[in-house]
Amino acid sequence: MKRIWNMTAWILLVILIIGLFAGCSKEDSDAESNEPETTTAVQTTAAEETTKIEPGQTRPIVDPDAPLEYEISYTNVYLYEVSSGAVWMQAIAEITNTGEAVLSLDTATFHVKNDAGDTIASKGNIHAYPTMLNAGEKGYFYIETPIEGADVNSKMTLDPQVEISKTSLIRHTFEAVDTKLSTNALGDLTVTGKIENTTDKSFNTVYIAAVLYDKDNLPIGVIPSSLSYSLLAGETAELECSAFALPDTIDKESVASFTIWAYAVTAA
Repeated sequence: MKRIWNMTAWILLVILIIGLFAGCSKEDSDAESNEPETTTAVQTTAAEETTKIEPGQTRPIVDPDAPLEYEISYTNVYLYEVSSGAVWMQAIAEITNTGEAVLSLDTATFHVKNDAGDTIASKGNIHAYPTMLNAGEKGYFYIETPIEGADVNSKMTLDPQVEISKTSLIRHTFEAVDTKLSTNALGDLTVTGKIENTTDKSFNTVYIAAVLYDKDNLPIGVIPSSLSYSLLAGETAELECSAFALPDTIDKESVASFTIWAYAVTAA
């Protein structure tokens, strides 16, 4: 009988030891299964931090798969003579970003047509100001250039063919202060002021252009800067944009307002 009790005690002891090992193994397994979740959470947080927009950046948080949506909201072409007697044209096409995607205004071709609808001239590689549009913004394909075979008194219409795409680039827009519209010694309209980089980043290339509007808030001219700007972090720089060949009909009295675009473009 004593041997039976001893044998029973040994069996119970073995069962107890096996149970203890099983419990330890389950705890180790649970600890290991929690580690990937913690790592994933840290990685997600780090990824969110890298997508934050610094001050001065105006790229909106939008669906990158949003459709390409825009409209040509205004066009105009104007023929005029310069001092040499040559006929020039001033042409502008206003683009409105009607969607949610960030748009790149890549290039445009302007076809100038007469009253009969015949194309009398075409100009390609037209630049835009600014080159990127956030949702709801307006940009302008614009040119002042000589035109051959056109009568300055003829009425023309503009048929713009634009190339626009979605972009993942970031536009850093800087505030312009102390702005002023004046006339320089040559009689050309000039926009002056200062641009402020309030971010902690420096930029080697800053694009600047002034868009002029009449009393009806219609665009009547663009004055891009001929200078190349760089802007250090926290720096304020002087800006100056002087007209190249605006029609004589555009002067200080005809300009009711103007907007200055000062921006840099970087990769996302």
